[in-house]
Amino acid sequence: MVEEKSKPTTRLDYAIQQVSAANPFIGRCVPEVDMPSKPKMNPNMSVEHQLRNIQRYLVHLQYNFLPCTFFNLDKYRALFRILDTAREVVRESLPIRCLEATYVSLYFTQGMKVDRIPVTFKTLFQKQVCWHIVLAIRSGDRWGALGLSRKDDLMYKKHGFSSLSDLLKNYESAYAGHGHEVTCVKLGLPVSHSSTSQVVPCWRFISLNFRSTGCDRKELFLTVEKFCEMATRLAAEYEKHPMMCRGSERRKRKKRRKKKSDESTTVSPSRKVVVREKRTSTDSEGSVSSESEEERGGVYEEENDDSHDEDANREVIQSILANRSPFRRNQFNSPVTGVSRKVH
Repeated sequence: MVEEKSKPTTRLDYAIQQVSAANPFIGRCVPEVDMPSKPKMNPNMSVEHQLRNIQRYLVHLQYNFLPCTFFNLDKYRALFRILDTAREVVRESLPIRCLEATYVSLYFTQGMKVDRIPVTFKTLFQKQVCWHIVLAIRSGDRWGALGLSRKDDLMYKKHGFSSLSDLLKNYESAYAGHGHEVTCVKLGLPVSHSSTSQVVPCWRFISLNFRSTGCDRKELFLTVEKFCEMATRLAAEYEKHPMMCRGSERRKRKKRRKKKSDESTTVSPSRKVVVREKRTSTDSEGSVSSESEEERGGVYEEENDDSHDEDANREVIQSILANRSPFRRNQFNSPVTGVSRKVH
């Protein structure tokens, strides 16, 4: 007897039935996709060759065009937790985005004698804010970058730039070619090479405003070069500070504040959905892509930090230009005014 197909009872069942009927792969053998092989990291290889192998692996993972992600994107975790996420990415070999690519880059460069500085770009495209992150690599007096993007010139940069300023200028010109205006660049501190480190990486130590009135580009890039000279010492002081291991607690406090604000706001559930849909991000092409709240917490939550930390950021930049550390022994404040300075 031939079994009769059951009629769909819900809209979801009906949609599944319609998609199944239009699926050209039903009844056909679909070839398995080869898993990308791990990059060869021979210590005898040059740094440029190793970075090229890592970037080739990131490209083989492919960019994730879906509206959701497959991995934990919380940046404010201990480094060993972030490396666990990178191992998960390597094990599953699913498509990723720029932040996961940064995690994987950190994972594969743990044993290399290089400095890894996260660089976050905030750009403007047709009145929409876009965020992107790459991992700048310094070996000796040469700079390069690892990352993943929809555009080839917004991710990997060959290890041959003489300074971080030249690297940033290259990214700025590449963004201009895609119709984006770079409004802000955020530089973190060098990430530790200890795979068991419980310190939360500093994703943003200084913020460079490219749109501020009276912005002197020479002074801006002078700040970058001064920062590069002090970066290693600043990273050592950062890791010794007792507050740096409390990223998870800071994250929980932020979630509690957000939950309280949501409870105090008397809006209907449908209205909340609309608000979340409006909070979208754009990629390097300018196309809007809806991001989950977890991903916004991982990549895009710095959106409202600029005005809050503007005074503190200015004092930190002044300290760097004066070759003076902004850290204090008992509290993490800006050096002159004592304004509380948040490190992300």
